[in-house]
Amino acid sequence: MESVGEFFRQVRETKGLTLDEVASKTRIHPDFLKALEDGNFAKLPDQVFAKGFVRSYARSLGLDEEDAIRRFTESAGAFYNKQDELEKHRQEQAENERRKRANRKVVIAAVGVALLALVPLGQTAVFGLLALGSEDPKRFFPDMGTLYLRRIGELCAAGVTARL
Repeated sequence: MESVGEFFRQVRETKGLTLDEVASKTRIHPDFLKALEDGNFAKLPDQVFAKGFVRSYARSLGLDEEDAIRRFTESAGAFYNKQDELEKHRQEQAENERRKRANRKVVIAAVGVALLALVPLGQTAVFGLLALGSEDPKRFFPDMGTLYLRRIGELCAAGVTARL
């Protein structure tokens, strides 16, 4: 069975019509009609629009639209199926990339939290090492309560009042 494009070209030429005449009658750009006749489906828009072109072209030539759609599906089915597979593959790649970015953010946040948790341990270790070599370990580990009360006293003496 001949392709839909060959069929359209044969009927159009039998009726003595040019592509421009069919284009003005169907309001479809001549480049799309030519692509359809040549079987160059890559130059046609998405399948839903191409099917509309096929229906309109068949109607303008006085042909059965359903037969034309069946011929189109047989002729262009493999092309559009491949396009669908490529689109699904693109969507899967985009989803995988989005997941990678989200995972990267989680890892960065976890590393940041871990580093923040290690800072007090590092300070304690440094102060502990300094205290080991010191004659007065309290110099490195002062009583926090005493320091706090002393600081409050200094602030009160300076005239600063606390707001609760």
